[in-house]
Amino acid sequence: MLSFLLILRKIGKKLVKLVKKRFKALLIIFILSTAYLIGVPLYINNYSRYKIIDAENVPDQNYYVAVLGTGVEDDNTPTPALQDRLDTAIEIYQSGRAEEIIITGNEALAETSVMKEYLIEQSIDETSIIEDYSARRTYENCEMISEKSHTDEVILVSQEYHLPRAIYLCEHLGIKSMGVSASKQDYPQETYWNIREFFAKHKAFLDIIFAPGSKS
Repeated sequence: MLSFLLILRKIGKKLVKLVKKRFKALLIIFILSTAYLIGVPLYINNYSRYKIIDAENVPDQNYYVAVLGTGVEDDNTPTPALQDRLDTAIEIYQSGRAEEIIITGNEALAETSVMKEYLIEQSIDETSIIEDYSARRTYENCEMISEKSHTDEVILVSQEYHLPRAIYLCEHLGIKSMGVSASKQDYPQETYWNIREFFAKHKAFLDIIFAPGSKS
């Protein structure tokens, strides 16, 4: 009986050690995962914070101004968020601080066509509009801007929640970027966008780490 109790005691000690080791491992994994989940968005926000300016503070220089697509209404007109982006780009262009406007979006959703039509309706010369029809996400927006603009310096126009990620991606794809916020109102989907953006920043971080030729 005594020997049986000793065996049980030894087994118990081994189990306690095993549980402690696994607990420590799980704790380390939890801490690292939490640091990653919180740290990546903070890093991207901090990376871009001094690169976001107001439209009136854009330096007096001939830039390319890039409008990133964000969906259209069912009647093929800009959503409020997209219209605010376009109006902000027009403001910069008409102030003489941009020589051309790049519109980049997903033509499967008619984004680029709707943007172009709106710009022309607002008296923007068609020859001053550079179009990209193939970008489905912000990473591809930045790739297309690099190919279409023939410059390594652009003004990105988007809502405030989106600009840090857009700047981070474009900068790491070789485009010197400043951002101008087009947040002119409260948007019905803003809470959803902010939640989505939290996870999109992690995707952007991984895109740059594994992207061929990126300047990470």
